[in-house]
Amino acid sequence: MAEKTDYVTKTELARWLNVSHSTVIRWINEGKIPSIIQINNKSLIPIESIPLIKKNIGYIDTDLYMEKSEFIKLFKISDETFQNWVKKGWIKDKVEYGRKAYIPLNSLNEIKRITGFVNEDNYLTIKQLASILNISIEKIWRYINSGLINGQMYKDRYLIYSNSLMEIKNNIGYNDDYDKNHYFHPNKVKEILGVNFDFQKLKSKIPHILHLGKPYIHRKDFKIIQNLIDQLEVKKDLKLTQNHRDVLNTKKDIKLQPNNTDCLLNHSVPPVTLDGYIGATEAAEILQISKATLTSLLKNDTIKGALKISTVGKQKIWMIPKNSVEEFNKNRISFLYKDGSGNYDITDSFTVKQVSEKLGLTASYVRQKMDLEKWFPNAYKISSTIYVPVKDFDHFYEIRSKTEKEANDYIYTNKEALKELLNYLDSNPLPPNLMETTNLYIEFCKIQFSKLRGNPKHIRTVFNYYKSVFGILTHLEKNIYEVGVKSIDWIITKLLTNEHKQRIFIQFYNYSYSAKDSSVPKKYVVSKVKKTEEKKDIYPPEVFNAYYNYVKDNKLHIPNAISNQNYANMWVFTIMHLTNVNVNPKVDHVAHVKVDHPLVTSNMFL
Repeated sequence: MAEKTDYVTKTELARWLNVSHSTVIRWINEGKIPSIIQINNKSLIPIESIPLIKKNIGYIDTDLYMEKSEFIKLFKISDETFQNWVKKGWIKDKVEYGRKAYIPLNSLNEIKRITGFVNEDNYLTIKQLASILNISIEKIWRYINSGLINGQMYKDRYLIYSNSLMEIKNNIGYNDDYDKNHYFHPNKVKEILGVNFDFQKLKSKIPHILHLGKPYIHRKDFKIIQNLIDQLEVKKDLKLTQNHRDVLNTKKDIKLQPNNTDCLLNHSVPPVTLDGYIGATEAAEILQISKATLTSLLKNDTIKGALKISTVGKQKIWMIPKNSVEEFNKNRISFLYKDGSGNYDITDSFTVKQVSEKLGLTASYVRQKMDLEKWFPNAYKISSTIYVPVKDFDHFYEIRSKTEKEANDYIYTNKEALKELLNYLDSNPLPPNLMETTNLYIEFCKIQFSKLRGNPKHIRTVFNYYKSVFGILTHLEKNIYEVGVKSIDWIITKLLTNEHKQRIFIQFYNYSYSAKDSSVPKKYVVSKVKKTEEKKDIYPPEVFNAYYNYVKDNKLHIPNAISNQNYANMWVFTIMHLTNVNVNPKVDHVAHVKVDHPLVTSNMFL
């Protein structure tokens, strides 16, 4: 007798050929695997016949090929696109092996060249680059249009090569390793110098400004800023002096605001130096509101003690007590979502409109989320404008970007589903006496899930079916291939009410016997057609045969038919019915037979 080591089982052969167990069985049925012998109820294949088997099945070394599913995942295309590429001749060397399609690895570069493939993992989207540089998407597009950032369009998206990030930073003057001890935000500069200035007006004259999404001023520019402010103050004093001279000549043009009479009891005009008063422009800058809004506040006396005086050319300007502006600024902040007090700098905040533009949403949607889901809990309201602190927005954007990235990166595939199912089987094992059933079910699931295709929702549904079927196996007292037919009948009809689960259980039942090289005691089929109410025959065959023999008894019926017209009619109708002559359902009557006609003198008519 030959040594056992000279043979391999079907399972071992499947492992050698890198195909499933069911594929080996199919090849055996097709006659592609010859010389099979039976030893101890096991099918064995001689090792010496493997070269012939490889020739018969068209064997390929799968290490030199990429499976179709991996190819689709690499190129991020659909199955339909894959088929179109094959039809166009872009994929020329596709081979079929074990009911799977394979593409040679050495042809991938040519396919990438033909299809214009771009590995998106090596590129950044506009949104990702904006998040890294901490600048708006609109500004990124401006840099692209100006040629400072180069990329390419791919699948209706503009992609930037990730390795060019340092070059982009150099092109736009971005510096992420600056010394925080030498660069300061304009608001911090105002605090250090103890002065208030309009950064937008002075920025063109400040030489060392670093842009990191927000502007930063170098320490060595402080003296320049101080000199610029002093120059502006001198110009302002000269202008105010001229205005005062004009006021002395036009006392009649002074218009007192309500509650302002007390300050003018001893003077017909404000003091010459206008100590304690500031202009509308400076007041608007301090309050960070528009001049139109400020004018409205002055007219309704919300800011107390303001005067309106005439200047050269009869132009009238507002002069506002500085302490009134500071008092108003101190008391005007009302919090939107929480009570408390604090000092908020509007320059470090975004309006709801700015937030909505940065998030790519509508302003009404953002406000709705702020009301219902408490987005930006530290938002505050000044007058009628809602502001969101920059820190709040940055924190929200970081969390949102991370969540979106995780959602985009994670796709529930058949491999993910199989991994999750195997973890579930491992953590919820069957009793020790059913260990063989557990192993068979694991192998069965690996085969089935390798063929599973569809969208993530479908894969999740199938996963739940297999998980549920495994739970049914806990009712077994023996391994599934040792259980009697009655028990299997009870499981299929009573425990498995869902036809999908029934089909999975029956497939596993058949697979377990196939793996053990045994024949299935009973074959089960789940009909895809919904069961309808069975139409009962009018009468069974035995009754029909009795009717037929009775009706064809001429000796019995001819005498009665000759003597009775109605009897003759019913006899003819019954003959037609039993011989299936009257097949048209619209025929609801038969011809009238006149057996009493004078010419009918014998039984020959019938």
